[in-house]
Amino acid sequence: MAIIMLWNSSQYWQNGQNRFISKDGETDPYDQRFSISGGGTGRQFYINGKGSGFISGNQARARIKSSAYSTQIELTVLWNSSIGSMSLRFRDRHNMASPDTNKFGGYIVVIDTSGNTLRFYRETYHDTNVDLTPATDALPFTLTAGNVYHIKARCYDNAAHTNVILKCEIDSGAGYVLEGTATDTTPTTAALNSVLFNTESFNMIRVNGTSVKDVELRDVRILDLRDNYTET
Repeated sequence: MAIIMLWNSSQYWQNGQNRFISKDGETDPYDQRFSISGGGTGRQFYINGKGSGFISGNQARARIKSSAYSTQIELTVLWNSSIGSMSLRFRDRHNMASPDTNKFGGYIVVIDTSGNTLRFYRETYHDTNVDLTPATDALPFTLTAGNVYHIKARCYDNAAHTNVILKCEIDSGAGYVLEGTATDTTPTTAALNSVLFNTESFNMIRVNGTSVKDVELRDVRILDLRDNYTET
């Protein structure tokens, strides 16, 4: 099956309308599928109307309602000195109502300035985390403020639908390189329930740091890889 574009920031952020959203759960007035959450003091998302969004606030989250099982997040980020780490989340249903079989925290790739590493884990429930295998992978370059990075990360099942795989590619200036792959060999029943995620689920971009300020994102895309997507 063909890969489908689910969401493209250029469609909404390049409309000539600059705006701020800052309340927890507030949606973009031009795009009801995009919202901001978390982050506490200083939480803000500014869209300049020229194609870029700027996220501020420690642990501020940009959430996109994608409602798909196997997805890829693509984005371009201008790294700045306020970033401690950036995380990309897949299969997010952690705000859904009980029972536990109806909700799931998601699969997360963390790009961490400290040690220049990738971390991979599953959030079964809120703040209940299980490391994938391997849990971390070293980056062969130093994440540097002022540099532009192009990132592709994806989440999908193996062919037998018994394991969940996370991969992250980064273009640090010389083309995309696969920087890390991790596997969940013991996924929960909820993690493999494609019907739930295809009905309603989210992808998320979160930026962490003590004083995250104006991290520029652009060319953000969410792709539906389709339920039976796999790689050899």
